Amino acid sequence: ATRDASLKEYFEKFGEVEKAEVKMESVTRSRGFGFVVFTESDVLDSLLELKHTLDGREIEVKRAITMKEKFSTNKLFVGGIPPRLTNDELLEFFQRFGKVEDIEWVVDKATGNRKGFCFVIFAESQPVDRITEGKVPPQSQRSQKGWRYSEST
Repeated sequence: ATRDASLKEYFEKFGEVEKAEVKMESVTRSRGFGFVVFTESDVLDSLLELKHTLDGREIEVKRAITMKEKFSTNKLFVGGIPPRLTNDELLEFFQRFGKVEDIEWVVDKATGNRKGFCFVIFAESQPVDRITEGKVPPQSQRSQKGWRYSEST
């Protein structure tokens, strides 16, 4: 079984390793993944291009992302929009928070009329984080597609 020491030893070929950790299920059983932290972050880019074999097994190397990055979204749901509000007015309002890439209106297929909600797509996730901070029901779960409300708690 791969241990922290062998993981560190393997990846030290590519650059100075600050930390190497194999995630364990128990004292003797690996969970099948681990983390390596390099002192220089630019090492990772070249590493991702290569195939790797450790302890006789081919391993997959990916860039780790934080939980915040994983659940971050640049898409904001906006509901309760009055029919008279124009696309330009909505755009002008939300550009105060950050660069808006697009506004996706939801349209009634039968009538072709806009429904009372849309999705504002920002260039980055920070505006969505600022706008929704403290305004999301505690039963909500954030996913890569946005916020999803769950009735069961």
